[in-house]
Amino acid sequence: MNPINRTCLQELLQCKLLRLDAEFGNASGFFSASKSGIDSFDANLPTQTIEYEGRITGAQLKINDSITIAAQEFTRSTKFVAQQDSNLFDFVSRFVVLSNDRAASIASEKIEHRCRNIYHQHAVNSATVPIGNKGFLHFSDTNTTGHQLFERVFYVRDESIEPNGMKRWIVHHRLIVKQETANLIVRCCYPRFEGPAPFQKIIPNTIKKKLFRIRETKNPNFPFMAVGESLLSSNHQVFIGTKIKLIND
Repeated sequence: MNPINRTCLQELLQCKLLRLDAEFGNASGFFSASKSGIDSFDANLPTQTIEYEGRITGAQLKINDSITIAAQEFTRSTKFVAQQDSNLFDFVSRFVVLSNDRAASIASEKIEHRCRNIYHQHAVNSATVPIGNKGFLHFSDTNTTGHQLFERVFYVRDESIEPNGMKRWIVHHRLIVKQETANLIVRCCYPRFEGPAPFQKIIPNTIKKKLFRIRETKNPNFPFMAVGESLLSSNHQVFIGTKIKLIND
């Protein structure tokens, strides 16, 4: 059978039409398990857990990531535990999904894949994206426990096209700072200089609010973006629970 016609979740993982990652970030940068060389899940095992630590400037977290796979659905439990007082922008249970040319949906919004790389983010409990040639993945929240300074959201992003013509979707089940309570920081997003801009104290808060997540929501190539940071105290933990159901069209 052609890999893009697979009708079982384990097979979709095996042929990499569905890939998993975990991330967290702040104004200094972000940690990605896959980009840090952390071994991914074994797609041949129905139940498994991996555990590792991630560090960026200003944050150190232990991540415990578990999945249980069945034929048509699987559950994922991703726990982040602060190993020190950590300033954070977000925590992410990340999914990369490949499909042919069909639309995704979130919060009654239909999203065509146009390689715009826009974050269609909503404070909702579910999102749906196509996978392979004919199936859909329905993502839903299961008992996520966060923090009063962070909001629980999903987003869908139409990132790019693979060399074989498949559309690359990004789905984030995310805990992100609440803008109204976070310390807003403007970041430079040039390739040669990426990180917090100098002279933060003289940048008006009104400008920071206008720049908040601007590269995510409007212009992925804008040279600046404001993010927020809130404190996660040492030993505090947050948990992102996700259920993924395969719907064969």
